[in-house]
Amino acid sequence: MNPRTTFALIDTPSAESQGMLGIFYLRDGAYYVGGHAGGVRLTRPIDGTPDGLLKMGAILRVPDLEIPDHLVNPTAHWIGDAFREKCRAIGGPALPDPAGWTEAKGGKFSLDEPTVVFGRIDKWLRAAALQAFARTSWTGHLVSLMNWTRPDHEATRALAWHAAGSDEARRRELRWQCRCWQIAEPELEAAHKKFINDLAKASDMPEPYGGGT
Repeated sequence: MNPRTTFALIDTPSAESQGMLGIFYLRDGAYYVGGHAGGVRLTRPIDGTPDGLLKMGAILRVPDLEIPDHLVNPTAHWIGDAFREKCRAIGGPALPDPAGWTEAKGGKFSLDEPTVVFGRIDKWLRAAALQAFARTSWTGHLVSLMNWTRPDHEATRALAWHAAGSDEARRRELRWQCRCWQIAEPELEAAHKKFINDLAKASDMPEPYGGGT
């Protein structure tokens, strides 16, 4: 069987973003989808070609890259050039060394299994949350980077709420999040308080929300 080669990333990721993306790849003249979406394994052949999606700008053409045989369900970890530069400029958590990553329009990507990419991004988000809580400067910039990574992550939601500032601003942020994620306000606010209090304990700082109650 011939090697698998990358064709495109599913989506057209921004240079401002970081994320996990599915891919289109070629093997023996047929197109396949690989990657991760909503917890569902996607590695499967497709009918026809993705040329229509390419013309619509719904996917990003990337260089032909031979996919290592050991990857069962190849997934892309994308980091935009602007994202990496902003993270470096504010002293944010370390990102993976780009050496060996593949260049595409606006950024670079590497291939790995979904669990590996998910774990790497999750670790970065939790480190960013700890920094955003403990620091007195650049907090808003860190929260912005977190939102450009995974706005649905518990760390992103909690820090966006906490960093909103005043009680009224937090109420507005909480209402907006509840509409987006369809979670009841008391439940989400309690989760945010617990998350922030856990960060405080990890930083040897006073818990700002009375033990999460």
